[in-house]
Amino acid sequence: ILIWSGVLLSPDGNLHVVFCDVGQGDGFFILTPAGHKILIDGGPLPSRFLECVGKRLPFWDRTVDLIILTHPDTDHLTGLVPVVERYEVKAVLESGLEGDSEAWKRWEELLETRSIPRYEARRGTLIRFSDGVFIQIVHPENIASCPNDNACSVVARLVYGKASFLFTGDIDANVESELVREGVELSSAVLKVSHHGAGNATSQAFLEAVKPMVAVISVGKGNPFNHPAKAVLDRLKGVKVLRTDLCGTVEIVSDGQFIWVK
Repeated sequence: ILIWSGVLLSPDGNLHVVFCDVGQGDGFFILTPAGHKILIDGGPLPSRFLECVGKRLPFWDRTVDLIILTHPDTDHLTGLVPVVERYEVKAVLESGLEGDSEAWKRWEELLETRSIPRYEARRGTLIRFSDGVFIQIVHPENIASCPNDNACSVVARLVYGKASFLFTGDIDANVESELVREGVELSSAVLKVSHHGAGNATSQAFLEAVKPMVAVISVGKGNPFNHPAKAVLDRLKGVKVLRTDLCGTVEIVSDGQFIWVK
């Protein structure tokens, strides 16, 4: 059983992007064709993201190559804390903003005591992996003029061959307009809809620049914010929309040419 479990969970030569059902928050697990492991955010609960990640790794594999924390809000950060407690994390990429929650204090303590390298994500940062997968950071350019944490969310574009994924954190329409106006490369087959489908994001101009075939909304059932907004769903007409509150965890697999949705 253990041998077959290891075989089934071993890298299969494809890119796997898992949009974990973490409730009202974001938490994503990426396994590259060669087995590099990348996490983007971790959701609002300590256990749900850890369970999602654990199901997709052999029990003996306790390493994570990179964690990207888009911003320090608890609905993106809290689930990463137990990951850092249980796994050997090789590097962390952050916006550079600081939080004030208990989860943030524990995060800071863990990164310091475990001597985990920390880097600030800035537009133009390019991270290449040995199997041809790369991540482009397209936002923020700087954080000096950020009006709030959401506006300085790390926006990352994941590319493998012809397959591309855009992770937008919680940016709003103002940031989207800035990215479009400045001609930043945004086109992506899969869009992680910003801010759980909030009405002040996912503008028409932004969608026209991204040109997604699939849009994933990471959102909790019965959330008090009425996410996703009807206006956002209306703007996404013609795009395949997948919602974690309705579909549960969503996994998208690619061989660099095609994508398959689970």
